[in-house]
Amino acid sequence: MISRPAPPYDATGHRALVREAVRMLAANWDGGHTAPSRRLYPHQWSWDSAFIAIGNARWAPRRARHELLTLFGAQWRDGRVPHIVFNPDVPSGAYFPGPDFWRVRAPSGAATSRIVQPPVHASAAWQVHLADPDPAFLRRIYPHLAAQQRFLREERRSAEGLLSIVHPWESGMDNSPAWDAPLAAVPPDPLGVTRRDLAHIDPGERPTDRD
Repeated sequence: MISRPAPPYDATGHRALVREAVRMLAANWDGGHTAPSRRLYPHQWSWDSAFIAIGNARWAPRRARHELLTLFGAQWRDGRVPHIVFNPDVPSGAYFPGPDFWRVRAPSGAATSRIVQPPVHASAAWQVHLADPDPAFLRRIYPHLAAQQRFLREERRSAEGLLSIVHPWESGMDNSPAWDAPLAAVPPDPLGVTRRDLAHIDPGERPTDRD
């Protein structure tokens, strides 16, 4: 094995990358949360918000805290944190499956999905706190994080003692080939849908209609 020296650190390139990342986060801020993508993913996604909060923590810590608190404001009474909190200002047909498909609301009145995503939020809250210590923020969010963990332990624990998922999207690996064989055994739903994603992304990079 040939050992090669690491390339020299490019401080200018690093600063440019940071500026572009901050610009993107700022452009997608909706006043209470950050949309992962204005066109493709125009609502608030659960674990996206966790990572976005970490990204915001060092340049906009108040916004990072608000991102997480807004997400947990749509928490269900059973403790689950829905994987999507729908933005009422976004037209209902802009994303599928949207609020008309799920037809559920959190106690706050927010329209949400029914499923969850990986529980990375406690780590995100701690990173946000470390970047700009705020004990009041931790006191506010801690009961929500504890309720999230109780939901997973009580409602999603398998007979083997492991946490389980009920949909590939809950894994965070939405379109992984790992799901090809299991999903091949599921009869396709005959319900016709109008796909919005193919208007924004190369169809070759998206799941097929059958998927």
